[in-house]
Amino acid sequence: MPAEKRNIIFISSLENNHLLKILDFEVAKEEPEEIEMVAELAKRCTNSSGIKRPSMKYLMSYLG
Repeated sequence: MPAEKRNIIFISSLENNHLLKILDFEVAKEEPEEIEMVAELAKRCTNSSGIKRPSMKYLMSYLG
């Protein structure tokens, strides 16, 4: 499946509160709040505008 189509499925699932339905079973057992936090960050990273994507420095501090 092309990356662009995966991004669309991911973002659509996130926006429609269906994220846990597309995740691997083992991942879905983790804390939903943490999954949502990382998913929102991943959504920002897939923005087509480089200016709107978070910097690597931001990502390191956010996830660190």
